[in-house]
Amino acid sequence: MKTKTLAVTAVALGTFALAGIYGVGVIKAETAENGRDTIVQKIADKFKLNKDEVKAVFDENRAERQGKMEERFEANLNKAVESGKITEAQKSAILTKHKEIQAKRDGLKDLPQEERHDAMQKIHEEMENWAKDNGIDMSQIAGPRGEGHHGGNFGPRL
Repeated sequence: MKTKTLAVTAVALGTFALAGIYGVGVIKAETAENGRDTIVQKIADKFKLNKDEVKAVFDENRAERQGKMEERFEANLNKAVESGKITEAQKSAILTKHKEIQAKRDGLKDLPQEERHDAMQKIHEEMENWAKDNGIDMSQIAGPRGEGHHGGNFGPRL
């Protein structure tokens, strides 16, 4: 059983590496909208693995990446406070809003891609307006290439 788990991990990690090389940001483990097999099902079928075990590896990797993005986001906020770009009160407000937005995003996961895109655009606009209303220039606290906040949405993507 341990060998099979290692095989699942190796196959999934290899897939993530290939995805990174080809510029694929996120591989969803859920069922594709168009009914085609998902990457999880394809890996499970090709290597004769348990689909749930393959999905678990994908989910674990996603959670790890999201945790790292959250850490970078908070570190960027701390640096912005230290450098005087934002106040401690603004940092607190950003973190509160970030949690609110994360909850909204979590509710979008099961929407079809076009609806999810439209909803994310509305969230993005809401965040831009919120930041402007609160005197916060999110570009001042973003890390390299916007790390830690994606397009003003204050945190990791879906």
